[in-house]
Amino acid sequence: MRHVSESEDDERRVENAGAQSSETDQLQPKDTSKKVGTKKAAKLAEKERRKEEREAEERYREHQRKIEDMEIEKRKKAEEAEERAAAAAVAIEAKRLEEEAAREQAEYERLKQEFSIEEEGLDAQQQDDKAKALINAQLITAIEEAKIIPVEHLAVNLDLKTEVCVERVKALMSSGRLTGVLDDRGKVIHITNDEYEAVAQFIEKRGRVTLSELVENGHKLIRTGPTFSRE
Repeated sequence: MRHVSESEDDERRVENAGAQSSETDQLQPKDTSKKVGTKKAAKLAEKERRKEEREAEERYREHQRKIEDMEIEKRKKAEEAEERAAAAAVAIEAKRLEEEAAREQAEYERLKQEFSIEEEGLDAQQQDDKAKALINAQLITAIEEAKIIPVEHLAVNLDLKTEVCVERVKALMSSGRLTGVLDDRGKVIHITNDEYEAVAQFIEKRGRVTLSELVENGHKLIRTGPTFSRE
């Protein structure tokens, strides 16, 4: 009986061992499947991460492009505004000069008319002298206000021939009523007594002065900008 029992025990051990081996074989495919699933999930996650990075980079580049476009548009508008402002300033100055010329012409016509009425009984020579005096006064005023002005402009504004205008300017300078120079380019340069004095002091201080030195320092001694009279 004992031998039979031992034999049965051996058989049970073999069966148990086989059952355990079978269970182990059944579990192994499941573990392998889990590993494969984990790797695939990791790859998908990495792919998704890269996709998000690309999309983020694209959004950033698009944002930068929009900023650059806005800056370009801003600069363009600023340049256009400057151009409009410059054009407006030119138009305003042209209008002012036109109105000033019209006022001067109207005043000239009024004075001529007054002279014509007042001197109706005088002879032609006297009337001519007064007209010349009026034109001379206008010449002096125009030259002193402009500081530098071409003779042609004076002649056109005062309705004179250029040659006559040149002679008038020379005569006024010779008489001392007008101070300045008439250069070889046909420009009248008004120089005040104070400016002549400044040039004389400059020459006296330097001792010997070359023409180039005088030209170089001329803008410091002689004002070249226009002088506008108060209305």
